[in-house]
Amino acid sequence: VKNGPPVATILSPASGSRYTVGDAIAFSGQGIDPEQDELPESALAWTVNMRHNEHAHLDALPPTTGRAGSFVSED
Repeated sequence: VKNGPPVATILSPASGSRYTVGDAIAFSGQGIDPEQDELPESALAWTVNMRHNEHAHLDALPPTTGRAGSFVSED
């Protein structure tokens, strides 16, 4: 559909993946624009919010751009 919004897809980690404290978690994704095809790395932005025990840690990863990256899960 031309003139539609871009579609973002998280490629990894897979939905339902598990981790333990101290694991390095790799992530990747892509953005497709109906008019431009795949968006450049500079168009993708990531923020990681860790949620558990009825609260969230909103700074697990500072805002980051690109198609992929990683971070270490903290306790």
